[in-house]
Amino acid sequence: MIMRNRIYIALLCFLSMSCTKDKWFDAKQNLTQVVPQRVQDFQAMMDNVIMDYNAPYLGEIASDGHYVTDAVFNSLTPSEKNAYTWSHTNPYTNLVDWSYNSGAYTRIYYTNLALDGLKTATGAGSFDYNNVMGQALFYRAKNFYELLQIFAPVYDSSKAATDLGIPLRLESDINIPSKRASVKEGYEQVISDINAALPLLPVTPQYKTRPSKPACYALLARLYLSVSDYADAGKYADSCLQLYPALLNYNTLNLAPLYPLVNYNDDVILQSTLSVGNGAISYSAKVDTALYHLYDSTDLRKVILFTPAADGTIGVRSSNFSNAPFNGLTPEEMYLIRAESRARLGQKDAAMSDINTLLRTRYKTGTYPDQTAATADEALAIALKERRKELVFSGLRWSDLRRFGREGRFAVTLTRTVAGTTYTLEPNSFKYTFPIPDDVINQAPQLQQNPGW
Repeated sequence: MIMRNRIYIALLCFLSMSCTKDKWFDAKQNLTQVVPQRVQDFQAMMDNVIMDYNAPYLGEIASDGHYVTDAVFNSLTPSEKNAYTWSHTNPYTNLVDWSYNSGAYTRIYYTNLALDGLKTATGAGSFDYNNVMGQALFYRAKNFYELLQIFAPVYDSSKAATDLGIPLRLESDINIPSKRASVKEGYEQVISDINAALPLLPVTPQYKTRPSKPACYALLARLYLSVSDYADAGKYADSCLQLYPALLNYNTLNLAPLYPLVNYNDDVILQSTLSVGNGAISYSAKVDTALYHLYDSTDLRKVILFTPAADGTIGVRSSNFSNAPFNGLTPEEMYLIRAESRARLGQKDAAMSDINTLLRTRYKTGTYPDQTAATADEALAIALKERRKELVFSGLRWSDLRRFGREGRFAVTLTRTVAGTTYTLEPNSFKYTFPIPDDVINQAPQLQQNPGW
């Protein structure tokens, strides 16, 4: 714990770029005094609870399907207020999604520390050695990918080589200045890291908080979907489902507890949660009635995910046995990705087979009749509707809205009102790329702010 705290202090100084010179050198000196060396040291880093929680949440706050009252809005942090109104009127400081406390670059630092340390650790080639190396590569890829969804523009093959992406920190040396890579380089790095992790990880991890081969395939499927490469998205979703097809039947759940879905159930390939923030997407949010009414009366998700109030509003019921929304990797997401891929490739019956396989586990027993689709476009519309319903408040909607904007036919214009002022987010707006945190830009202007902000 002492070692972890000293590393953490030094890391905060580096990533926040706001420590005084004296504090920086004190932290750096402490860091050199506690160098982890053993495989089990690096496994302890990967098992740190921060690796599986506080995934970027600003995109979910900025997405549709929920709203907060003016009173709740006033209690949000400046960064959350900006995200909710697609604005930059409040300073983005100490931004959890970037690095503060347990943000993405904090986790990336731990992965780089492990990868660098493993180069000289004993036991190379052993199961434990390979396993922890695979975990570090996977977590680095996952965090780079999630940062790309927030702080880099949506992938466009005609501009990806020149569009500014995110800094790709690939070493643990905190003296190396950060610089922004291109969007293309960012996605290539994520794919490279996952492919390197795949042969090192087991099919079945010891704990669901550790990555696995199915998790690698699932993350690749999620990535290729986000860049509208539907053939590869479907291919990797299928690879995942070949190893992990299990679905939790919601008819087996006890619906009485506040949180019917518990952690680490059969629907979990990798456990992970979004940051809870001040509750803008958890216990303080209200659900748009249009979203709520997408669910049939015999759809068990209507009970599990939502809580109607006496005043007619709809509250959010967490899907993670806590107030932190679940955003891990699941087989249901893979069924939906494969269904969408199949529909887009003209395979309507195969797409509907995936949809029916999923929905039989979501409706009350005996109330769900298998659906058919007359055309591939009809199958696609059903797949996207079910994706919206199944993966609600999981942190994935923002990426979907970004790709739908580029595609056009599924583009959505978002509006919300705060204290009498109406805010609008048009498809393909520059606001679909969040600004780099002000603290970071002020201390490291070479990173260059995202256009429009």
